Amino acid sequence: MKPLPLLLSLLLVPGLLPAQFPGQRQQREEVDIPLLTPAERKTVEQQREEFAKAVGPALSAASRSTVRIWYKGPRREVRAAYGTVIGDGTKILTKWSQVMKAVDDFRVEDGNREVRPVKITGVYKEEDLAILTIEGAPLTPVKWTAAPLDLGGFLVAAQPDGRPAGYGVVSVLERNLRTESRGFLGVTGDVNHSGTGVKIGGVTEGSGAGAAGLKAGDVILKVGDREISGFSELQNALWGAKPGTEVELTIRKGNREENVKVILGSRPEMQQFAEGRLMQMERMGSRLNEVRDEFSSVVETDMVIEPEQAGGPVANLKGEVVGITMSRSGRTRSYVMPAAAIEVLLKQASTDPALAATERNEEREQQLALRAREAQGAPRARIVEPDEFQKMQRHQSDMGKLAERIQSELEALERGE
Repeated sequence: MKPLPLLLSLLLVPGLLPAQFPGQRQQREEVDIPLLTPAERKTVEQQREEFAKAVGPALSAASRSTVRIWYKGPRREVRAAYGTVIGDGTKILTKWSQVMKAVDDFRVEDGNREVRPVKITGVYKEEDLAILTIEGAPLTPVKWTAAPLDLGGFLVAAQPDGRPAGYGVVSVLERNLRTESRGFLGVTGDVNHSGTGVKIGGVTEGSGAGAAGLKAGDVILKVGDREISGFSELQNALWGAKPGTEVELTIRKGNREENVKVILGSRPEMQQFAEGRLMQMERMGSRLNEVRDEFSSVVETDMVIEPEQAGGPVANLKGEVVGITMSRSGRTRSYVMPAAAIEVLLKQASTDPALAATERNEEREQQLALRAREAQGAPRARIVEPDEFQKMQRHQSDMGKLAERIQSELEALERGE
């Protein structure tokens, strides 16, 4: 196999599109991909431009309501986040953890490169979102489309200039990532199972599944009347179920099927990884948002964005604005808050920014103290969801295969093939 197709495919994976920056920041953030010949690089650039033109119409409305947010840091300008223009056009919805440090020269820049002073006027701390108020004439407010996002639906994140910031598909339907508010079934899946349903690889001691008599090797076929095609489907079927909820499962045990009622429990801490090790596996060399999960209502996507591109609107292929980017959470995992959930949130009262900042600083101090204890050799376990562990295993396997393939092609290059 010639190396060009693989290298082109690497360049065209989500998130490797370049970003643009205003003023002295007009230079594109080029992705340095080694081993490209000038001809290959030219081809890749052409395809980038063609892709941007192809999705441009879908981003037209979203980009008019997208701003870049900057502030002056101690040593340099800080590219903080993207924002989405809401309300009467004088408010910006953006990511709280990305802008909370802003003090001096805090401003937003629209697609026409017009810069306006801005200040934080409200915070939704639990969702890591902030409301900014601009000075001057209103901007173009976003028009939400609150229809549910479909599994596999194409999503494109906007930049103010109409170019895509990232793209991907909905890989997991809307769900609550807060572990304390979700019921816990207590099974892990067998990653080698290729048939229908979810084959149980293990049962957590003391869980509802264990109390109901489920064992490794059993296959979960249905939750209620909903057929289960895989572990993600099982999660979706249990989405919203709180601890104490009774669910009926259709189970295949050997050659027979039976219905089993399980009472969901609370999620225990699973002592599988120390914090540092888990973080290393999640990052896999990627830059992630500091606050990247524990959202109450998000869809998961394989879209790849930079942490500073969170907070901007996301459109579907019809050009409808269906949500905002909440975080880059993994090497190929980001979260998008759907428009319907945003509209519900914005009807609620926000928190005073000063109070939210104080609480956030206290939390950070606690985290720093915890890391210091860990650095002194006091390992701390954290919650690792079973499906997360399985995903990481698959990602590790995929990365290994990719590395082997790249090595093979490098060797072919050296042989002159």
